[in-house]
Amino acid sequence: MESIERTVADELMVVGWEELEAGFRYIDDAAESLIAEQLAICAIPAPGGREQERAAYLCRRFRELGLAEVGVDGAGNVVGLWPGAGSGPTLAVAAHLDTVFGPEVEVRPVREGSVLRGPGIADNAAGIVAMLALVGALRRMDLRLAGSVLFVGTVGEEGSGNLRGCRYLFTDSPLRDRIGMFIAIDESDPEVVINGGVGSRRYRMVFEGPGGHSWADFGAPNPIHALAAAVAEFSSYRAPENPRTSFNVGRVEGGISVNTIPARATAEVDMRSESEDELSRLDAWLGRCVERACARESGHPTSQARALQVRRELIGERPCGHTPAGERIVRTALRCLEAFGMRPRLSWGSTDSNVPMSLGIPAIALPYGGRAAVHRVDEWHDVTGREVNVKALLQIVLSLVGIASR
Repeated sequence: MESIERTVADELMVVGWEELEAGFRYIDDAAESLIAEQLAICAIPAPGGREQERAAYLCRRFRELGLAEVGVDGAGNVVGLWPGAGSGPTLAVAAHLDTVFGPEVEVRPVREGSVLRGPGIADNAAGIVAMLALVGALRRMDLRLAGSVLFVGTVGEEGSGNLRGCRYLFTDSPLRDRIGMFIAIDESDPEVVINGGVGSRRYRMVFEGPGGHSWADFGAPNPIHALAAAVAEFSSYRAPENPRTSFNVGRVEGGISVNTIPARATAEVDMRSESEDELSRLDAWLGRCVERACARESGHPTSQARALQVRRELIGERPCGHTPAGERIVRTALRCLEAFGMRPRLSWGSTDSNVPMSLGIPAIALPYGGRAAVHRVDEWHDVTGREVNVKALLQIVLSLVGIASR
């Protein structure tokens, strides 16, 4: 490993080997404490909208590690600054605080050798720990950076959180104009660099009618019939392979008994694409399918002239974005991972990085290392080899912000 690490220092030449070695040694020495901290973070429940306890923990750790301007912003994000000399850019490094699991899921993380188990143990307790390891390594190296590094624990990244924390960071935060580049630590594949942001739109479709008895009121328009017809037509959409596009009806509800014409039925729809234009086309198709289904059901000969009503409720929207492969942040990430013996590849994903990408700010999402299975109640993270990715993250950060001359 030492020969690989020396190659990194020699090739990128952002700092001398002795100084870089101190940061790498910290990451190696902290291996056991990082595991203990990951278990401790995972044990603090953080469903979307209820990240406050985990945020308080991260605030305390940021202060202990010597970050400046530590606090909680207007959205609930935890921020802390490693100030630079002012001669380089400000890079934001973020890891989201929330998990995909609701408050009903019991969280009791356990360790089995190198494998850690528990809901959220990887996504994103591992990302938070990798971010803290970066701060600890910078502290051990005792360097003056040319640019500043803003460390952020974001809220509302998962599901219905709709990237709430990152949106605030780039729209309403007083720090927004200081950020020139952005890295999210939020990927389980150790050889992936996410430079494309998959956009999404999610709707709750609500169909409403007069309801009634299945015999006595036969002929009243049926919301479930209209919903089923809309879903059937919607699913016939021919999604392109390039740009990759997907759709899914993931939840359907309605009715109170087998012999009752329901007064209400709902369906929740998820649409995703690498292209904003394609996402808009899919959105328009959904609208047409719903309108036609309602018109057919309301205009049925036995409908008794009572029309259905339908409304579309937007319950989630993530912007598309892309950081070109030629951008410095992408080239640096690929080169550093390659220097550590990996074979990195570019990919698309849905992370906090979608927001800055959509605004034209160079952004990527990077792995926390090891291997993992995420978004499962039996989630696990094998931390074997994690230190390689954390060292690569350190090198990427140093390469992007630069070292101030002494």
